[in-house]
Amino acid sequence: MNPLEYSPKDAGLASRSPAVRFLFRTNPFYLLSAMCMLGGCLALTNSLSWTSIPLPRLIALVVTLNAYEALLLALGLYLLARRGVVRDGLMLMFLEAMFLVDAAFLNVEVFAIDLRVGLVVNAIVFFLAVVKLLVVFRAMRLPRDGTLAFVLVQVALLFAMPGVFAYVTRGGDGALPAGLAYAAWWALASVAVLSVLMLRGRRLNELFGEPAPAEEWVGAVVRRSFAWLPFVSLVAHLVMMHWVYDAHLHAAYVAPLLMAGAVVLGAVQPHGRLRATDLAVMKLLLPAVGVALSFDAPASLHLSPLGADGRVLVTPLFVSLSLAYVVYVSLYFARHAVRLILVALAAGLVYAFGPTPAQVAGAARQWAVWVVEQVGGAVWRIVPKTTTGWGLTAVGAAFAFLGLGAAISLKKTPEHRTE
Repeated sequence: MNPLEYSPKDAGLASRSPAVRFLFRTNPFYLLSAMCMLGGCLALTNSLSWTSIPLPRLIALVVTLNAYEALLLALGLYLLARRGVVRDGLMLMFLEAMFLVDAAFLNVEVFAIDLRVGLVVNAIVFFLAVVKLLVVFRAMRLPRDGTLAFVLVQVALLFAMPGVFAYVTRGGDGALPAGLAYAAWWALASVAVLSVLMLRGRRLNELFGEPAPAEEWVGAVVRRSFAWLPFVSLVAHLVMMHWVYDAHLHAAYVAPLLMAGAVVLGAVQPHGRLRATDLAVMKLLLPAVGVALSFDAPASLHLSPLGADGRVLVTPLFVSLSLAYVVYVSLYFARHAVRLILVALAAGLVYAFGPTPAQVAGAARQWAVWVVEQVGGAVWRIVPKTTTGWGLTAVGAAFAFLGLGAAISLKKTPEHRTE
């Protein structure tokens, strides 16, 4: 029986009206409850406007939301672990995962009002989030493996990112530096790549929809929800940060995420829902699209690490091209990846710190002039200057050529005489 189907004891609903049967089977009230809570948080925090609310009211809202999460968690685990009501229990787990990753953007609001209070409040909320995750994994009897560690890393970045943005921007005019925004997208891409190290083999494939055995289906859905939703929330928070700080979201910022996607897909094995052809196309296209998007990078991200007069100009396009080279080499030439990357690195170092083409041409020209002068001088010194000298040279050459001829003749095989 499909895990989402109801037990035969619910067959008594056949005598009820269609509306009652629909409400009992779908039970939309959990979703309506979550929508009301989310809408209330957005309305009470004035998230749809630029007006801040008093700090005590915001903290009270944070406390209320955590109490609501506790009810979601307790009821969901009870339905799954004790009652076996799979559909409702999974719905509650999904909603809990959504609020756990700050779907209401309350951590952003706290930091926007007061940095110090935001640090304290978010530290407490992060601690509670860790406790909730441990409770979920323990109650559901899920192994505390790389999946839990991967979720914790994402949640930690989710709660730390608004604080970093608030700290960096508080001393200036409140503008978001392009370098900080670009670094944040790189941090998000690093988290994606980290999944390859933490979720290997079956766990990584499970994240991309590989069907789990029937006895592990519920646990797989819970793991997948708690692994994906933090990442989606990170992307949403990062996009919102650009809106909060009125910063332009350049297409080049997304390039690191596309490169990371190609790396992750390179470690995923094809299965029924993700064919090998689809994987091959995405691995080929994602780095190329990332390079194309990097043309949109702002000039403020251009760096000259060797000084203004240096030859090296590091731009997002240069970084994307370099990273695309590494990704393609690792995906398609894995056996020679280290060698090819080292060769490219050596070429880059020669270009950065070695002589310029003009310097090489100048050195070659000087060396050629020196060789000509030395050879010409030596020839001029041995060339006879008088008639006597030429005569002695000719006599000496005669003996030399005679010796060479004799040496060749003595090495030949004797010829047979004919009578």
